[in-house]
Amino acid sequence: MKKVKVFTSAGCPHCDEVKSHLANQSIDFEEIDLTQNQKESALLVQKTGYTVVPQIQIGDKFVIGFDREKIEELLQED
Repeated sequence: MKKVKVFTSAGCPHCDEVKSHLANQSIDFEEIDLTQNQKESALLVQKTGYTVVPQIQIGDKFVIGFDREKIEELLQED
């Protein structure tokens, strides 16, 4: 299975939705809270060009926001 990272910030309701969705699907993920992590936040902007959260990294691809269809599509890819 591909490695999944969820980039979040404190108080973000869409971040909570993504985490619940992945947990309900029994998908292991690493949460990276950008609230106190400026370095990781800057790296994410360099990679994606976006400052919004949530962002979900599946393998080497990114989903910006909580896009259920896109998340499922990337999880199914080989």
